[in-house]
Order: sequence, then C-alpha cells, then structure tokens
Amino acid sequence: MDRNNSFSVYILESPSDNDFFNDRYEGDLLISSLKLLEIPAVKRTVVSDKYFEEAISVDSIMEFASRTQRLPIIHISAHGNRGGFELLDSTIIEWEFLIDYLKPINKILNGNLIVCMSTCKGGFAREMISIEQEIIFSNLIGCLEDLDWRDTLVGFLTFYHLCNKGSSIEEAVNGMNEATGSKYFEHFYGKKLLKDYEEQMAGIIAEWKSGKLSGKQENKKKE
Repeated sequence: MDRNNSFSVYILESPSDNDFFNDRYEGDLLISSLKLLEIPAVKRTVVSDKYFEEAISVDSIMEFASRTQRLPIIHISAHGNRGGFELLDSTIIEWEFLIDYLKPINKILNGNLIVCMSTCKGGFAREMISIEQEIIFSNLIGCLEDLDWRDTLVGFLTFYHLCNKGSSIEEAVNGMNEATGSKYFEHFYGKKLLKDYEEQMAGIIAEWKSGKLSGKQENKKKE
C-alpha cells in the first residue's frame, strides 16, 4: 500500500466469555499500538447481533472514514470456525449473513474494501464470493487454521506496520508469517476468487453436459 496516510483501522471485537472474564482484549492492544504508529483506529466491542449490526452499518463505517479521511480496513476479532464467527452472547455470524453488510460498504468504497479476519479459520470468509457469486471485498487477510490469539495479535500488528511503511499487501502478509514463525496467514484477492469460482463452475457444467450427451449417444446405440 502507498505510504501516504492511506488507511485507518475499524475494529469490531467480540471476546469469548473466558477472554471477557480475564479482561483480555486484542482490540485494546491493537488500538494502543496503532496510536504509536500514528494509524487512526477505533474499536467497537459487540456483544450481540444488535450491536454488531449497528457497528458494521454503512453509516458507522462511513462516519469513521469521513472523520479520518482514510480508507477504513475492517478488522474483526472474535472466535471463529469454518462457517463464521461467534459473538459474546453465543450468536453465530455466518458468512452469508456478513455478506449483507460488507457488500454495500465495498460498493461505497469503489470496490476497495479490505477485511482482516483475526479469528480461527477466518480465511474461510473467502466463501462469501462463491455464495454471492459477486465480489464482496477487494482483499481478505485471514487463516484457514486455528491460531493462538497472541499470534493473531502479533501478526496483524505486523501487517498494519508494514502496510503503513509502504509494503504491498502480499509483502505484509509474508511479514505476518515471518513475525509469528508460521505459514498460516493468507491473502485472498476478491477478483481472483470470483474468477476461480466461475472457471470451476464452467468446468463442472461442461463436464455435466459432456456426460449427459454421452449418455444420450449410448442410449441411441442401444436402440
């Protein structure tokens, strides 16, 4: 990303009951570090779907963008699984539900929405593309495995630091893996995900049609 005061970070955090009890919040640690890096950031703690919907609304995101005059990166910190992530009150936010909120934000940002999933298996948010068959984000950063919260904290702080210094997203994700001694952080490009999905579906349809035609030819031979 260009080093020209180009982005800010909008954090949505929903800790587990254990994290809540132990007063352990990734968002607070990120906020204090981002402040030192002079990257504008705000944190919204969401405990239920009501407050999640309010925090991720177009109005809330664009108010933040207007105030900072920078591209807002949406950072979601929660406990997740392959199908979505969980809020403090045990509400599950599935990818299909998240589409309804990210899609209009991406449109207003002219297709430049960046989403950082600081959750276990947050990389599976990539499936929003195949569900909607449309580009929901320009870039998604997450992992397909379970990670310790300390690794996600160090990883994403490294990501923001490197992007702020002018590294590309790909370079910053490589830096995340180097900083945490892992290989699990991945970068998913929205346009490529959609292209791959369309090519895969075209192949499936072509194979089905080929099999169907072959079946008809076999039937004619038998007749």
